Amino acid sequence: MSAAITYTLVAPGEREIVDEERAAEIVETWKKQIEEHRTQQKVCHKISLSDKSYKSEGARVIASFISSSKELLQELKSADLSDIIASRMEEEGLDVLKVICDAFLEAKLEEVDLSNNAMGCKGISACASALSGQSSSLKRLSMCNNGLSEDSMNEVADILCEEHEGGSICPRLTKIHFFNNMSGNGGCQAFGRILSHCTSNLTDIRFSGTRAGREGSLTIAQSLLSLARTDSDKGLCNLERLDLADNTFSFDNGGNDIAKALRRCPNIKYLNLRDCLLQDKATALVCRSPWSTDATMEHL
Repeated sequence: MSAAITYTLVAPGEREIVDEERAAEIVETWKKQIEEHRTQQKVCHKISLSDKSYKSEGARVIASFISSSKELLQELKSADLSDIIASRMEEEGLDVLKVICDAFLEAKLEEVDLSNNAMGCKGISACASALSGQSSSLKRLSMCNNGLSEDSMNEVADILCEEHEGGSICPRLTKIHFFNNMSGNGGCQAFGRILSHCTSNLTDIRFSGTRAGREGSLTIAQSLLSLARTDSDKGLCNLERLDLADNTFSFDNGGNDIAKALRRCPNIKYLNLRDCLLQDKATALVCRSPWSTDATMEHL
């Protein structure tokens, strides 16, 4: 049986503020697209609301359409919800996040992108339906430039590591991206907790631009090595991309552990350790490690 032909629903037009009237126009466009694609037996696998600023009224129109479209919810595998509350005041921004995320509660999303939305712990709670609500299906998560503090990172870790009705999310994850969140050493501890619950399903890890000091960076390095050593040294056997830029590693502060972990990554293709203060000794070890596994590097 041939694979289904898929398409993406995108909120059309340039970057803009979406009020109730504009949201209704977007929904009408989507209805026409869905009908046209359905006659061609195409399946909507992704919806993108990105790069627009939704008012509460507009968000409710969009959410109502999504939540009432049962066939669409059954088809959807990916939701790009990045950058949807720019310029909204906190109260309205939180309302928009909750309204939009709640629309996907009946979906079985495999990928969620919540990047570029200012979040604190309140924001994480508002997005619960797109996180813990997808506990039986979520595989790929991006939360970049969200302003996640130590407390916020701990809340994310709680959601990803805890047992939900659909099981724990971490063991299923293949991609996890946290970039430019400035969550410091405490955020590293939370991310280390996430890694400790992950498995060899991981293919893509990004934890960069976090303002981590020596303590936090060491935690990340040790967590990676611990994961690599699981499952008979195959915990990172499927890892293809690793981005730890802008952390603080040296030979004695995680650099050696990173090198040891990389020697257990035979499929690594992309490695970014820019601005990590590795120094000569750790840099030499890290550079030799991928070649010891005959990995086909494309970016270093």
